[in-house]
Amino acid sequence: MYEVSKYVPQEVLRDLDRGYQNFFTNHQQRKRKQTTHYVGLPRFKKKGKCKDSFRLTGVARLFPEVKQVQLPRLGKLRLKERPNLLSSARILSVTVSRTADHWYVALTVKEEQIDREPNEDPLVALDKGLTVFTALSSGIPIARPNFLLRQARKQRCLSKAH
Repeated sequence: MYEVSKYVPQEVLRDLDRGYQNFFTNHQQRKRKQTTHYVGLPRFKKKGKCKDSFRLTGVARLFPEVKQVQLPRLGKLRLKERPNLLSSARILSVTVSRTADHWYVALTVKEEQIDREPNEDPLVALDKGLTVFTALSSGIPIARPNFLLRQARKQRCLSKAH
């Protein structure tokens, strides 16, 4: 119990609560014939059989100058790339997951919008059509790309060769 952070079981219980809420809400909607989609009861996910991951909320500290993130009970973890976040950014949650015997840290961040100067360049509108793929508001047409025709021709040649 003391080997993991207290935030891990809290997040598991929140996920379980959300799963049951989704189930009961869906059950009520199906009774009233508002939906035909079925949401089942939450299932236990066995360790090693599903994606190994856990989430921590609001407890991480980021050290971008030394490319590290500090998590409770795990300490400072090295990052491969330097995070480029604004100073006003807040870390909402951290998800630690394992893929192919490598552990990854994903940060969910909330940044405040910066008011930028309006662009003085003229705006260009696009109009998608049937005869012309796209036409700009200045009247310049853009031809339809024929990716499918080229790939189909190549597929026929490869199929004959095979």
